[in-house]
Amino acid sequence: MQQHDTEAIASFTKALEIDPFYKKALVGRHDSLRRLGRNDEAGQDLKRIDEIVKKERQQD
Repeated sequence: MQQHDTEAIASFTKALEIDPFYKKALVGRHDSLRRLGRNDEAGQDLKRIDEIVKKERQQD
């Protein structure tokens, strides 16, 4: 599982380089980071997800 999560983080990060607002990639990377115990980084992704959702709600 650890190798899978490490590879997933790399893929999600590449996707986010293309589209920094891609929530599915942020959520996926967050989940993988948490499973690996990289909680500080996961928290940063969670904060970013929250910012994007708030911005979307303001636009509606």
